Amino acid sequence: MKGRGPARPATGALLLLLIAAAPVGADDYADFRIPAHSQLSWTASFSTAGNRSAGSQDSPVGSSHNHGAFLGASTSSSLSWLSDSDPALTSLFVVANFSGARRWEARSSLLDQSPLQVQRFEDSRSNRDVAERWQIGASQRLYPWVFPLGFSASVYAAGDYGQSWRHADDWVSQQFGGSSQVTTTRARDATWVYSHLVSTSLSLGVGRVRDATGVFETAVLEQRLLRAGALTRPLSSAARRRLAELIIQRSLGGVRERPARTVWQAVERILRDDGALSEQGLDGYSIMRAGEPLYGGGSGGAEGLPSSPVTRLRGCFVGPIVSDVHAQNLVRGHLSRFRQDVIDGTPQPPSELSSGFRSTNPFDQVLVGGRAEGHWPLGSRWQIDGTSQTLFPARKEESGLDLFSSASATLLVADRWLASAVISQNRNLRQVTTNGITTTFEDGWAWGYGVSANYYLEDRVNLTFGVSGSQGHSRFSGGLSTSSSHGHSFNLGLSYRFIGRYQANGLIEPIDVITER
Repeated sequence: MKGRGPARPATGALLLLLIAAAPVGADDYADFRIPAHSQLSWTASFSTAGNRSAGSQDSPVGSSHNHGAFLGASTSSSLSWLSDSDPALTSLFVVANFSGARRWEARSSLLDQSPLQVQRFEDSRSNRDVAERWQIGASQRLYPWVFPLGFSASVYAAGDYGQSWRHADDWVSQQFGGSSQVTTTRARDATWVYSHLVSTSLSLGVGRVRDATGVFETAVLEQRLLRAGALTRPLSSAARRRLAELIIQRSLGGVRERPARTVWQAVERILRDDGALSEQGLDGYSIMRAGEPLYGGGSGGAEGLPSSPVTRLRGCFVGPIVSDVHAQNLVRGHLSRFRQDVIDGTPQPPSELSSGFRSTNPFDQVLVGGRAEGHWPLGSRWQIDGTSQTLFPARKEESGLDLFSSASATLLVADRWLASAVISQNRNLRQVTTNGITTTFEDGWAWGYGVSANYYLEDRVNLTFGVSGSQGHSRFSGGLSTSSSHGHSFNLGLSYRFIGRYQANGLIEPIDVITER
């Protein structure tokens, strides 16, 4: 089988070039280690809401009235546990949600066009919905030896259950001169939906990828504290390493509502032990300046530490991977309808309809293949990332491949520049044959790119620029159905503050953003 359109190998070639150009030798990002730490969190929540409404409307030819009510409630609970260190990472989470709602409304109206026609309408609607969802996930990453040969395993399971009931009652009375007709209808619907998903994966590979974002955030923190006068000199390598370990493992935000006090006590202790803390110490200005968001980044988190807008990963990983996905979707329901007319006081034969339905949609797929990824933080400004993965169906009734590759480069200058470029491609080919008959056929490719740049000169100039595009083509059902798409977009923005002054005598020093640097 051959797919229409190119396979877009450009990204894979670019990834190989990135791997070949990987920097060698030690650097600030190569020396860090993940300290052993663990976190346990268990939370639960409950909420409820309701309302009641009523209204009416009158006119010379009729009137209408309506009223309704709503009541809903939801509860959830989540448990998460994590243990992380340089040789191992173990995580577990359990989430459960339950929600229910009841809606009810009724309306009545009268249309009086006497003596020709008089119509009366009455209807009521009631809906009940209940939904339950649970999720369980666990993963284990282990490097048992000094040689960077790692094992990784993960399992994820989820279930979604939903039930709904719909009741509708209608009553219509019409009078035409001396004739009358009354129609009564009732509808009852009940639906149950049950969905399950289980996904497992196993991988073995050479290399190790670490999240070194804390190293970059430590450099920003040190630079800001130096400029604020809280430090008398640059930190020693030992103090810098301790700060990086603290930032890497910061997770108090998931345990305490106000973690900044604990975190900054640890920061102050590290700075004081290093002897670089000035006499003024960590005053309010230096702490607030240290925690200001980097351009394009978050707010710094609840800990009040700088937060990088880019994840600074470092390392490479190459190895085989096995993935299995099983999903089951079951839908069943019951419908009933009733109608009866009464014409001039004489009941007519009623009509009734009752039916049920049931459908299942199972899905199973086992994929095997290989994955390669590389991440290189080049100093404090550049981050290069590349990923490529190729998977093949393992079942004999399936054939095809799933190929994905991406590469990106990011330039980050704290408080000033954030620029990035990314290119990606995907090739998907899948055919399922049962008893010699092709039941599923998919053949498609897609690629995309994006370039963006942001420049910020504090309180004066803000420049943004971005270009992105994508193209794709797919065939289904043996080529009988096709779809294509392509598009490109760009954005350009510039803002400049000509004057920015603020003065509050006796409170703060006058501010002029044009001369302030």
